[in-house]
Amino acid sequence: MAEFKKDSSSIYYEALNRHIYGKPGNSESKSVSEAIHLTEAEKDRIRKHRTIRLGIDPEFVPFEYRDAQGKYQGISSDYVKIINDRTGLNMQAVDNLSWKKVIERIKNKEIDVLPCVGETEERKEYLNFSKPYAHYQRVIIMLSDAPFIAGIKDIQGKKVGVQAGSSHEGFLKEQTAITPITYPTLQEGLMALSGGQIEAFVANIASASYWIRKLNLTNLKVAAQASFEIFSLRFAVRKDFPELVSIINKGLNSISPEEEQEIQRRWVTVEYKTGVDPNIIWKYVLYVSSGLLLVLSFILFWNYRLKKEISIREKAELELEKHAYELEKANERLKELDHLKNMFIASVSHELRTPLNSIIGFTGIILKGMTGELNPKQKDQLSRVYSCANHLLGLITDVIDISKIEAGRIDVYPKQFRVIEIIQEAITSVQPQVQAKSLTIESDVPEDIIVNTDRKRFQQCILNYLSNAVKYSEKGTIKIVARDLGEQVEVRVSDTGIGISQADIQRLFEPFERIDSHLRVKAGGTGLGLYLTRKIAQELLKGDISVESELNKGSVFGITIRKDAEVKNETGIWSLKIMKTIWN
Repeated sequence: MAEFKKDSSSIYYEALNRHIYGKPGNSESKSVSEAIHLTEAEKDRIRKHRTIRLGIDPEFVPFEYRDAQGKYQGISSDYVKIINDRTGLNMQAVDNLSWKKVIERIKNKEIDVLPCVGETEERKEYLNFSKPYAHYQRVIIMLSDAPFIAGIKDIQGKKVGVQAGSSHEGFLKEQTAITPITYPTLQEGLMALSGGQIEAFVANIASASYWIRKLNLTNLKVAAQASFEIFSLRFAVRKDFPELVSIINKGLNSISPEEEQEIQRRWVTVEYKTGVDPNIIWKYVLYVSSGLLLVLSFILFWNYRLKKEISIREKAELELEKHAYELEKANERLKELDHLKNMFIASVSHELRTPLNSIIGFTGIILKGMTGELNPKQKDQLSRVYSCANHLLGLITDVIDISKIEAGRIDVYPKQFRVIEIIQEAITSVQPQVQAKSLTIESDVPEDIIVNTDRKRFQQCILNYLSNAVKYSEKGTIKIVARDLGEQVEVRVSDTGIGISQADIQRLFEPFERIDSHLRVKAGGTGLGLYLTRKIAQELLKGDISVESELNKGSVFGITIRKDAEVKNETGIWSLKIMKTIWN
């Protein structure tokens, strides 16, 4: 039987021995039959081939590596010691081999077992795998000043590095369109990234973080998860040693949770836990909705304030050169905060929408009586929950969409169509509100005006203008006019509503600005509608907007765009999906 050797970690091994044998410092192993139950075939396999050659990655910290004295260390080394002791195997690491050499030798059957590897389709051709015993997260490392990315799709087309022979190489080749540049060691890959030879590097977060600190690579950061799965590490055995997999699995099964915790405490210093009780969502739905609304409003306001302050600081930098260094540092900090804000919005959008969609869906089912009849009071209360949840879902979508426009991460999709088509559709959309008031709608749109631009976004702007005209007019006529201006087309929406003062027009297209001081109608909204219209027209459709208004007489809102939009899509960039219209 193999014995634990006394070393600088003898106290730790005494703790493991207490879990294994019930007493400290036991250097004599129990017999195979007493430790775990092995079949006669498995016992015979151990008697004939007790010594097993291990191939390890000398730099796979903290899972397996060689220390300064060349000793095999790491999480896997502790599991190997326990399995050796309980099964009678003598698994020993082969000395002085790089990971690339280890892979070559196990393919040639010069090594018997890899104690710490991920399972890939390529490796399954020549290896059998044990049950998993350790786990890691796959991440993307980039330069600190690299633009924000959401995941693996955003680095397609870039120079991406990976350690040769690692499961990350198999992941990139089998599950993505990326052709990676391989490096013999993790350190060499990170050094190449730091030196600008590549643009991204895929690795596990534990090992990458260790070497970034060890090598003092201060210009690198963990940019995003390469995938959302938690990946497992296993023992991998030559195909011609099938009994050995069963023996190792029995050894792993004999390790108690307490022993696993001892190993984790030795090698892993931080533990992250996540989890949400779904019952809390239903119990506190109204409180959560209010809290989310406050948080999202603050995020957008924070973004607006940050951009405004950056502009102020840049002007001050030109005027006061003696403060150039301090202002530069402040600007870098503000940009970092803005980057963190964008990362926060991207990561929480799914978590924010999913519970709200559940609330809306289940509340709708209950309101339809599909779960039983409701009394009037119940129906009224559920209707309020349903309305609030829909309003909040719309606001979440609006906040995320505006954030993406401001970040410049967006695609547009040009399409050829007649302008009269989208105007007729917009008129149809507001017809119920028009019929509820003393209003009429007239249109003067030539049928031969054809444009090549993003149909959905152009219609979004027109529908927003038209909806506002209906909302702020109680009687009279709303008129829509389209004109062909040669290389451009102009659409104007005029109304006979309450109008806007000249002082208020200056701030009409700013976020969270609703001109309420003179309104005689009760209108809801977020103050984002015209702000979003301006963003779409100017930044996406490469056009412009206009407004003319006189208080108590009416307003004319216009949008001018190129008939043949010069817009380009960027592969791997988020696409803006305007899921609903935002009204002022």
